Amino acid sequence: MLDDSQTRMIDQHIGLVLDGRYEIKEFIAQGGMGAVYKAIQNPLGRQVAVKLLHVRSRDAEKREEFRKRFFLEASLSSRLTHPNIVRVYDFGTNQDQTYYIAMEYIEGQTLEKLINTEGALQPMRVLGLMDQACAALSDAHEQGLVHRDIKLRNLMVTQPTKGSEFLRVLDFGLVSEVAEEASGSNPKPDVGSPMYMSPEQLQNHPVDHRSDIYSLGIVMFILLTKQAPFVSNKWWELMRAHIDTPPPRLSDVAPNRQFPESLEAIVQKALQKDPNDRYEDTYALMADLDRCAHDLLEAGTIVSPSQGQGRRPDILDGPTEAADSRPLFPPEPMTPDSLEWKDDLAHHRGFQDRADLNVLHQTNLRGYVAYLDFNCPFCFALHERLLRWDVADRIDRQLVTLPSHVLDGPFAISEQAQLADEVFALHRSAPDVSVLLPPRRCDADLATRLCDHIHEEHPDQYGTALTAIYRTLWQQGEDIGDPDVLRRILRDLSLPDALPDTTLPMPDSMKSWQTDWEQGPYDKSIPVMRHLHTDRTLIGLPSERTLMEFLLQQRTRVIDSAVCYFQSRPTLLVAGDLEACWPLLQELRADCELLQSATAEQAAHQLRQEAKPELMVIDAGLVDRDAVETLARVAEAQSVSWVMVTDNPDPASETWALSLGAAEYLPLRPDDPTARDRLYRVLNDRYCWDQRRQTVDIDVLTGLPNRRHLIGAIEQVLQSAPFVDKPASLMLLDVDRFHQYNKTHGPLTGDQCLQRLATILRSTPLDSTAQLARFGGNEFALFLPGANADEARTIGLQLQRQVVGAQPQSDSAPAPPPVTVSLGIGSVHASMDRSNHELLECADLARAHAKAQGGDCIKTVVAQPDAEETP
Repeated sequence: MLDDSQTRMIDQHIGLVLDGRYEIKEFIAQGGMGAVYKAIQNPLGRQVAVKLLHVRSRDAEKREEFRKRFFLEASLSSRLTHPNIVRVYDFGTNQDQTYYIAMEYIEGQTLEKLINTEGALQPMRVLGLMDQACAALSDAHEQGLVHRDIKLRNLMVTQPTKGSEFLRVLDFGLVSEVAEEASGSNPKPDVGSPMYMSPEQLQNHPVDHRSDIYSLGIVMFILLTKQAPFVSNKWWELMRAHIDTPPPRLSDVAPNRQFPESLEAIVQKALQKDPNDRYEDTYALMADLDRCAHDLLEAGTIVSPSQGQGRRPDILDGPTEAADSRPLFPPEPMTPDSLEWKDDLAHHRGFQDRADLNVLHQTNLRGYVAYLDFNCPFCFALHERLLRWDVADRIDRQLVTLPSHVLDGPFAISEQAQLADEVFALHRSAPDVSVLLPPRRCDADLATRLCDHIHEEHPDQYGTALTAIYRTLWQQGEDIGDPDVLRRILRDLSLPDALPDTTLPMPDSMKSWQTDWEQGPYDKSIPVMRHLHTDRTLIGLPSERTLMEFLLQQRTRVIDSAVCYFQSRPTLLVAGDLEACWPLLQELRADCELLQSATAEQAAHQLRQEAKPELMVIDAGLVDRDAVETLARVAEAQSVSWVMVTDNPDPASETWALSLGAAEYLPLRPDDPTARDRLYRVLNDRYCWDQRRQTVDIDVLTGLPNRRHLIGAIEQVLQSAPFVDKPASLMLLDVDRFHQYNKTHGPLTGDQCLQRLATILRSTPLDSTAQLARFGGNEFALFLPGANADEARTIGLQLQRQVVGAQPQSDSAPAPPPVTVSLGIGSVHASMDRSNHELLECADLARAHAKAQGGDCIKTVVAQPDAEETP
């Protein structure tokens, strides 16, 4: 509760305008150092949170010390741009007595409020939240910053969206410590919250990042038990407990709850008294958190959807399986030579197992090519199935590299989340394959080159080497980018342990494999299997039953949701002189699409386009201050991050730029690796996190559901009781000559074309059950449950007329040609044993026929297996 003096001070601040920019609107919360308010930043009209700090000391020397430390720490904190850290926009003083920090305003609740409302949290939920906290702290620790006040009140979660929770870390910096010292009101050995403080912090010993790990251990303990490990009303007793008393076990404090031993071990290690006995860094802690989450999932732990799930929304539904994804064969033990078949297969669903295996072994598999990537868990699962069926060596397995899996910097939290999502999805879609979540995705270039070398020099050992490397990563969790690991594998296989020189150009065979895959009609997805003689294609990892049918030539085209997708490169817009900015940009050319606008007006126009850049670089030498303010407003309205670069940096300009919303203020100096690294970090954080904030079911470019979401929806509808024995149709719309369009007018114009087409399709009146999606590349799909072929055709022709009539155009010259679409429709009758692949294959064949004929084509299939297809 606030006392009368605090209430009066709060009332006095409402309506106050700080530095002529931040108008305080309402009170949010009271802290030990001051109060937090909601404010409006003018002239941007941006909603911000403003923290006011009051220095009450009359000692001029202490006040001056506070002023210096405040500006130092606030400046360092403002450079933190990690998405799990609340962004500091601006800082300063108002009337010399009140110091303020303007921060990102977010809607949410602190973890303290969360557990007061919901009680102790489920272990899986805590693991997800702590993983995000570790990611934020890792970013700060790498820059030399220690939080020193990690506690429930300084960790906030936004409202769950589709089952996920997003954690934000508040109050970085030591300004609270300095403020307390300056006020002379602190009798304690250090400032922070004694309930969460590390032993070294309480004893005024030097602290480093391991102090934050201890505090995080306290947070985990409270979230899991709703009790602190050490409790006392007297701070010196609490201090003594932190220093001398061993931490209790979770199960001792909450005996009615069950905690896995791996989780007990994590908390105990984080709470060790000696920093040297704790985790060496937050990355090591994150690795154990991920392993514990995997153990819980493997043990069948199911979390209630109401409890949230951190960064892994797919776990919310529990380890359920699609009707067609139950294992055809038992899981294989993780031993290299375990390839013998089990005889007891009668309980597995599907066709006659032994009979079909015999047919497969007698089938000519010449001409089958599988494109695989070491870093893709679905590729590993496909390889393991082929190996278990004893047909792997009869299929040409070609190693390629998915650009989205190439590591060109630290393994960021967004990439960790993507990797975990893929592995958890594999556990559900392919329970027949044993796979463990590795601590990180590896730099697989050396391993890929090694296999290519073995393919050329020791072809009889190629398959064995491929299997050994795959299992080293996905079953043993080792880094296959480590030369020592690869040498050990070679010695185990009795092969020479000389490794390829990665400084040499890519071998011709690898180039050929990569080119064939990238230029093929696979939308740069993996895994892919293709029969070269008939052009039959499989994309993704289907069920065992469907994979067998594909190999037995019973399916022409299979597209599955268990697939790794290519993520497009970010676009960076330079507002100013590209040559002047070249020292910062030259190393980003391989990772970004670079655009230039010579004037602020052109840059503002580019920001307002449908295909917006991910980051804007403003050259202060060519864009005046008024134009910068205009661009800042446009960028804010369009949700585009921006940085300012200058060859004449000064502190006042830096503070001004940051107050306008700049993510960074960078000097333009030749050979300045620090500035380049900071620019790359902003681009990586913003772009990657924007990608990850979209759920795995949303296409980033168009905002439509993606192929993965659509396939799941089709599977659910075809096998749900309300739709049994009713028609269902799938429509595929393929933009004609799009690759030539894209090549002629540029990728950004092509992106705008696809976005406009998505807008046209969204505006079409459809039944509430219809589901529109971007199917991949230049293909869109419309799923129509309950619609037969004729009804779907009527809707499809209407869509064609709208697209052709709209004639998506570009501002570029010469104007692009009119855009047309080919339309194919497949139709089936839903049944409980109907596979989504049948409808997808039918629609895809119709689309291909329509494209070849230059018009629309409908091909239908009815439920009876002996019914004829109707063109």
